[in-house]
Amino acid sequence: MAVKDFKLELNVTSGQAVFVGEVSGTVVFSTDQPRSFNAITISLKGCADVAFQTVYVSRVFPNFSHDDYINEAVVLWNQEQIPNRVLDPGHHTFPFRFSLTGRTLPSSYETIWGRIKYVIEARIVTAPNTPQYDKIISKTIQVVDTVDINIPDIMVPVQREEQIRTSFLCFTSASPVSLTVTLPRTGFCLGEGISFTASVNNGSPYSVTLEAVVTRTDTYRAGGQTDVNRNPFQRLGQSPPIPARSTFQWIPPADQCTVTTATPTIANSGSISLEYNLAISLHVSVGSGYGLITIPIVLGNVPPRSPVGPLKPPQYPPLPTHPRYNEMLAQRNQMIAALQQNRNSGPYAVQGQFSGQYQAPPPGQQQGQYQAPPSGQQQGQYQAPPPGQQQGQYQAPPPGQQLGQYQAPPPGQQQGQYQAPPPWTTAGSIPSPSSWTTAGSIPSPSSWTTAGSIPSPSSV
Repeated sequence: MAVKDFKLELNVTSGQAVFVGEVSGTVVFSTDQPRSFNAITISLKGCADVAFQTVYVSRVFPNFSHDDYINEAVVLWNQEQIPNRVLDPGHHTFPFRFSLTGRTLPSSYETIWGRIKYVIEARIVTAPNTPQYDKIISKTIQVVDTVDINIPDIMVPVQREEQIRTSFLCFTSASPVSLTVTLPRTGFCLGEGISFTASVNNGSPYSVTLEAVVTRTDTYRAGGQTDVNRNPFQRLGQSPPIPARSTFQWIPPADQCTVTTATPTIANSGSISLEYNLAISLHVSVGSGYGLITIPIVLGNVPPRSPVGPLKPPQYPPLPTHPRYNEMLAQRNQMIAALQQNRNSGPYAVQGQFSGQYQAPPPGQQQGQYQAPPSGQQQGQYQAPPPGQQQGQYQAPPPGQQLGQYQAPPPGQQQGQYQAPPPWTTAGSIPSPSSWTTAGSIPSPSSWTTAGSIPSPSSV
């Protein structure tokens, strides 16, 4: 009666298990006897997780973030589709397809500090409301976003220029070295040569050389903090030595400046950004002198509409697995559990709180002098106790009364039974009810002083 050969087969058109535009495949299993299932479903989930640490005044603060991109499920079969609600014995196949076009789905990505992960899961629901008995099989897939470079802003020429002064010992050259870099556009397709022109006017007495490198910038955002990593990605080439007092124009061959294997630019994720730059550096053979021109470029996977040379098929790097990142995720889960148990004391009171749940002290108060609000009260509704009163002995004023006008009830009286004295009378000076004047003791109007008895101004 068991399910046999439960598989999740994906349709892969190229040599890599990479999906651009859609994800399709088949759920396959077999049964030796008639089986009654509640449903057979397929789901696609995608999310981004970031975990990195920041150091502030010799303290380490972990930062975490989580973003969901897609969580879609499709019912491939349910028991209401057949009269007897039983699957016949034999081999069963259920095809599926998820369209990825028109969605904000960044490309799959993974480093030590963050990852964008997509998981497809097939589930055989044996009975309703009993997920512990369901049969599940899942696979992590690599999704590549469609990055179109045919955008007017990145299809226009760009030019940068820089002046570099050279020196040797205590002598500085009077004539600088001028470096000018020109790109026909800043959007390039994977497998396409990055064409550029570097012009040098070497007015120094030393020879110089140029080097072209594509760099990548990985940016991570979590809890209001940002971590940026810049590293060389691919070396494109180096120019021959440029003699002193001469001019030179360097146009490297396109086949030497081709980026084939790379993850396309990621600009549609709030947690992770992946950018590329073309860096042209100038090196002086003798003495000191260094120049660098960096131009941001976009690496996409949609070829330009204008005619270009032959394109090499793009290749997408496989996603590595970083144990350190998994350790940081485990640390995050431990911190979340500790914060839920005790949010204002213990080892996670200040240093171990992850960004997002920690409430900073109000403006003007330092970290050590601030007292967090009691459990169950929000930051904006809580008023700190007056000076000289401890946290546990202070009772907040009722709604509608300000902190300065409120007087705490005497010992032994609860908050709801106590009536505060009038604003002009202190708590100790209120007379007892026996000493108050009753209505009958008020003098009659006849005993009041009449208007005629008031002395005239002449007699004053």
